Amino acid sequence: MRIQTTHLEELDHAELEIHYDDTRVVKADADWLAGHLSDMVMQGDYFDPEQTIQIGWSLLKFREKNRQLVLCEYDFNDPNNIQWVESVTNTILHLRLQKDAYDSFELPVDIEFANVSDNIYVEKQFMELSNFALIRESANQQNSGWMMRDLRSVDKEFNENDYNKIPLYELACRRKDTVAWLAMPTGSYLPIADGYDVEVIYRDQTYPAKPGSFIAEINLAAMQ
Repeated sequence: MRIQTTHLEELDHAELEIHYDDTRVVKADADWLAGHLSDMVMQGDYFDPEQTIQIGWSLLKFREKNRQLVLCEYDFNDPNNIQWVESVTNTILHLRLQKDAYDSFELPVDIEFANVSDNIYVEKQFMELSNFALIRESANQQNSGWMMRDLRSVDKEFNENDYNKIPLYELACRRKDTVAWLAMPTGSYLPIADGYDVEVIYRDQTYPAKPGSFIAEINLAAMQ
């Protein structure tokens, strides 16, 4: 599906063109993104060809085509080779997924989107881990603050030399099951183990999923 703005030329700005897969994305979410970007232009922002903007944790690039600006995103296909594609499908899916996960818990602080280009420390055998902890400490430059650690050794002192540092983009390609959690705020600890409900431990207080929430329904389905 395609959304095209029709009023930005009045502001001496190229019209925006947005493509998305309507079998995977709710139209209301795509309309929200188009409206959000249009509102930015109407409030004085100006987007140039090849400029990038962060939406959620994703990066979008404006590509000039037929005197319009087409939105492009990472394809999330090859963890070692990022390709820009004319789509916002992954951006919207990840934004919705991370927001629904965050909204499933009554945390006392706001959602905190990382940047998909930033790094995370992972166990050297992170692909084989079924029971692990996602831990978020303070970000530092290109380091997101996130760590993915084996639950069996999570109590040991962290030594970065024992871990691999990879982009969050690579993690999202290789371990799609982690994407939902990666907008939890700094200070979050999420133990994820087979047979146990997912809870968020924040500042030493445990927050279970709210009844009827997105994560509560996933927890329930996993136990059946």
